[in-house]
Amino acid sequence: MDERRAGLLAGLSRYAVLLLLPILIVGLWLRCYGIASRSLWYDEANTYFTCRLPFGELLRRLHYDVHPPLYYLLLNVWNFLLNLWRAGLGDEPAALRAPGVFFGAMAIFGVYPFTVEAVRGPAPGEGPRVPVTPRAREIGLWAAALVSLSVFQIHGSWEVRPYGLDVALCAFSSWVLLRAIHARSPSFHLWLLYALLSLLFAYTHYFGLLTIAAQGLFVAGHLGVRAFRQRQATGFFTRLVRQQQFWPALLTAVVIGLCWLPWLPTFLEQQQHVQADYFVRAPSWAAVRIYAYHMTVEPENSVPRGMTIASYACIFVCAAVPCALLCKAKSANWLVFLSAVVPVGASLFTTTILGTHVFYSRYFLFAHLFLLVGAAMLLGKIPLLWARLTLGLVVVLGMLAVDLRYMQKLDLPNSPSYRGAAEYVESRRQPGEPVVVCHHLYYLPLLYHAKSAPGWYLFGRSPDTHDDAWVAFSTQNVMRQHDLDDITGGRVWVVNTTSKGGATQKVIVPKRWKLKGQRDFADRYTTGERDLQVLEYEVPATNP
Repeated sequence: MDERRAGLLAGLSRYAVLLLLPILIVGLWLRCYGIASRSLWYDEANTYFTCRLPFGELLRRLHYDVHPPLYYLLLNVWNFLLNLWRAGLGDEPAALRAPGVFFGAMAIFGVYPFTVEAVRGPAPGEGPRVPVTPRAREIGLWAAALVSLSVFQIHGSWEVRPYGLDVALCAFSSWVLLRAIHARSPSFHLWLLYALLSLLFAYTHYFGLLTIAAQGLFVAGHLGVRAFRQRQATGFFTRLVRQQQFWPALLTAVVIGLCWLPWLPTFLEQQQHVQADYFVRAPSWAAVRIYAYHMTVEPENSVPRGMTIASYACIFVCAAVPCALLCKAKSANWLVFLSAVVPVGASLFTTTILGTHVFYSRYFLFAHLFLLVGAAMLLGKIPLLWARLTLGLVVVLGMLAVDLRYMQKLDLPNSPSYRGAAEYVESRRQPGEPVVVCHHLYYLPLLYHAKSAPGWYLFGRSPDTHDDAWVAFSTQNVMRQHDLDDITGGRVWVVNTTSKGGATQKVIVPKRWKLKGQRDFADRYTTGERDLQVLEYEVPATNP
């Protein structure tokens, strides 16, 4: 039996890369679901219209945004290249979402070597490093499979947003960091590569700074523990600075800090936009339950009825995995633990103490990556091969079932959402007939799916006209109440929202308008039970 198991593990080690291929294929297949047919929602549409701006205007707009610039610049170049290749292709949903899908696949690939390196660990004493064991490769494959099938990670790669790129940079930077810290001699090229990946990460999403901080804590702790364990006559600080990786690590920290410093004033100014009135809810037990449910079962909306117990189970899993890693923890276990816990804890502190609301599940994608790696590492601690394979197969099949359940619940063929509403209006309205949309969250997706056709307007609500114009990308795209009162004759289209329990958004139409038709369009991707309501009005020829 031992010989058979040894042969199986040896084969696993020999063909690990080939076994990674079907994991990547399944991950890509899941991330391509609805890539062309799924309606863009507000964040995606906002990204699209922002990236179409001239370069100077793009930078000016990002200056007042709440995100760093790298992904927007990357997508701007991507759209330019697509339009050179084939006119108009860069405007298609599949083309816009392709980078996210690609980087999502790269994240799956990057998790494998990171996990293998984490399980392998540094060489004991002064001897040579041990070769990669079959067990390490097996755990790496489990980690890649969990990331491939995670509905939360899939959802992050679906969208025209930076999350796929962020997770990929997170995985590869962590891998390079472990390679650098485990190296026998100072490997400046690895440290500089880590600095480059970390800077790209920080310039793509601000939560990358929290992951980088967790990595910095790990490096400081790793070097400090090694210095403490050295029994020499010299003092602790002297032993610390004599660590072979101390000066490369310090140089890397300085490089990262200096290269990110030019963006610091913009970052501080952007934080003024993320105050108590930001869309992120205040931390609460209900929010924790919802966000744990997002990361495990369904990445959008609140916990549905009948899933309360499941949501508490999600909290237990999200808390138990990092805590269990600390049982007989090796050095790399602490990196996984800190990378999973520090971003969540820091966002909670920032929200509750500083009043900047950033405690939101979508921002925990990077921490969630390490939860999955930690789960794979815990699975690898099971001594019996058959038990590991059985439990791992149960987990993998369960995650696949969760994915398919979520996709079925979206019901994309029967929930055309913004795309369906825009196509319905465009197929029926005549030239010169205006379309007024109740809120900017719905205006930009509808404008995108209407292919930026003229005559689409945002209903102005803000006391400051500039605010409405900013979210609509132009003053010409805003129609306020007095503009509606001045319309005489013809037909006007209005897009409102309906809800089975939440708040609704409506255009305040003049009483003299006559309702001639109505059509509702279900949206199950981002707005839960809120649907789009297209209303057709006939306007009298003269004002009373």
